[in-house]
Amino acid sequence: MAGFGAWAGGFVFAGMLAIFALVLIFAQQLENWLLVRKLKATPQIYGEVVILLSNEDYFAQSNAQETRLNWSVFTRALHFEDGFLLFQGPRLYHWLPFAALVNPSQIAELESLLRSKIFDYSDHRKKNSRTLSNGGKV
Repeated sequence: MAGFGAWAGGFVFAGMLAIFALVLIFAQQLENWLLVRKLKATPQIYGEVVILLSNEDYFAQSNAQETRLNWSVFTRALHFEDGFLLFQGPRLYHWLPFAALVNPSQIAELESLLRSKIFDYSDHRKKNSRTLSNGGKV
């Protein structure tokens, strides 16, 4: 009988280890699923948001709310191929897609504004697609 207890303990340990491994493997997928589910439950998810950026502040307006933020609340700005990501701390961010701009020529103007207003600005575009101020490619 003593041998059976050792086997049972080994199976319990192996089972717990397998469950832990599965949690580690699927944790990101579970987090993504929960985030999408949470976003879909938001009533304003498909609403239009108008964002106005000036030297003074960031202003966003939708049917549900208006938000005016001083530039000092933004801790970081990242420049990607298709837009800018503005951070207010580690978990709150604002996505500014280039597709939403009224005129594509506003990208350079927006980049200049964000560089001047947000201390931690970094460019995350692919190296071969970065354009120089004179219009040439890097």
